[in-house]
Amino acid sequence: MMAGFYEGVVSKTKTTRYDVAEHLRTPEEMVTYLEACQEEADDDAAFIVNALSDIACARKTKGV
Repeated sequence: MMAGFYEGVVSKTKTTRYDVAEHLRTPEEMVTYLEACQEEADDDAAFIVNALSDIACARKTKGV
């Protein structure tokens, strides 16, 4: 019935950048985040480096 309704319509989804550092508010949350990253890393050193970078950014912006 409405098969042709959306033909030729281009829909754009607007997204925003997600920054985990904005959500790490306390030292406890930072530790929990790092522990979760260590579990997921599977010997991927870059993964841990990125997690530590996220925590460093969170500490800098939050003054922790």
